[in-house]
Amino acid sequence: VLSSSKTGNEGLKERSFKLAQILIFQKEKVLVIGHSLGGLVARLALRNPLAARKVAATVTISTPHEGTPVGDWLLSDQTLPKGAALLAQAFGFKLSDKKYLAELSVASKDRWNTALDHSRHIKNLYSVVAAQNRLELVTSNPLFALGDQVVRASSEIDESRQSDGLVPVDSQMWGECLLFVRKNHGSVLGKDGFSRPSREVLWRQHQRRRLQVGIEGPGIIRIEEAYR
Repeated sequence: VLSSSKTGNEGLKERSFKLAQILIFQKEKVLVIGHSLGGLVARLALRNPLAARKVAATVTISTPHEGTPVGDWLLSDQTLPKGAALLAQAFGFKLSDKKYLAELSVASKDRWNTALDHSRHIKNLYSVVAAQNRLELVTSNPLFALGDQVVRASSEIDESRQSDGLVPVDSQMWGECLLFVRKNHGSVLGKDGFSRPSREVLWRQHQRRRLQVGIEGPGIIRIEEAYR
């Protein structure tokens, strides 16, 4: 198992370049699992055909593929509550890291959804979607209840728009949706985030390979051996 996590003040472009270099030199095909920002890093890395050739499958978890209103909110000029800094930290950034927070905004979503992302050398793309209702978020983590409030307030069409406390459900969709879990953006990483039955669902969905989902922190990329 190899891990590639955020180090210092690095944007997604820098991190994806490093991940692509790791993938290119793998001797066997691997599974790439990215949580939150890690999913965007994986998508950028897969645009390199030499890296994509070494990947058997890619799974993103709670990743803002269409951006998140929380990112736009953190960039706004309005006076933000104290919890805003903690929400930024949940993405692995400081509130002052405007350059990197901009990469999460809805305004930046087109960067992750270009024709390059659907080229023929990219195969087996999957997503795991997490969400909790308002009461569950308030009970499990009031900080994510604040993020969920921002998501709902941004929706002009549907005020009941669900999220994991940071990322709307519709933004987490990418490729084939393998699994939906009643977790928030943080608890999906915990030991109870993926129970054995949940992992077995992933295995059945992708029958020729075992997808062992294990994430260790915000934006973590996990690369695992692909079993046939």
